[in-house]
Amino acid sequence: MPVPSNAATVPLPKLAEGEKLVAAFLARGDQRQFAAEGIRRLTEMDNAAVRVPAEAGTGRVVLFFVSSQTRQTVKRPAVGAEGFVLNHYDRAAIDTHLKLVGEPLLKAVAKNPPYAIFSDSLEVYGSDWTGDFLQEFQKRRGYDLTPYLPALAGDIGDKTKAIRHDWGQTLTELCNENYLAPVTAWAKAHGTRFRSQTYGIPPVALSSYALVDLPEGEGAPWRRFTATRWAASASHLYGRP
Repeated sequence: MPVPSNAATVPLPKLAEGEKLVAAFLARGDQRQFAAEGIRRLTEMDNAAVRVPAEAGTGRVVLFFVSSQTRQTVKRPAVGAEGFVLNHYDRAAIDTHLKLVGEPLLKAVAKNPPYAIFSDSLEVYGSDWTGDFLQEFQKRRGYDLTPYLPALAGDIGDKTKAIRHDWGQTLTELCNENYLAPVTAWAKAHGTRFRSQTYGIPPVALSSYALVDLPEGEGAPWRRFTATRWAASASHLYGRP
């Protein structure tokens, strides 16, 4: 949000249901781009505005970081399955889905259990955060991400790539631990397997295929590294044809 000349405060963004303001920063630049030098975290705020040092002239911007929801809905849902997509980083959400959806499905076919249950490619666009992400990041990476949040939106200098790597690695670990591993264990407990197209967003890694029973890809082009070759590589590496 641009900072007007001599302004002492900037109004906070209006938050939608389920959103939370994580942090605010003052930077040189505009709404499209900000400079790496001189970024300053703003901590003095109330329910309506955040305080900024008054300064003549323009060319400053406040960066607001908001924890939000994708609000993406299920594509081509079955009757009764309409609604929002799952949060693959949230173990409670996965457990609830397995209980309310998975259990009745397998109970209905108990006399003829499926060879495998299936996860299509991960296509939860914008899935780059979750409610306890800062706490999980601190625990796994050993430092607080909050002061470095501008690195996720622009270039803050030499640390930018390392911070983005740590952010992506944390997302991968959360999806591995809260989605892939529990679903595989759940499938085994019910006498079946987990067949998974383990790629997309959330940003799972090639090694994430080690957590599923049947690696799968899709798409036949062979002149580029497709999702099919990604899955085939994993199946060779982990001995799961």
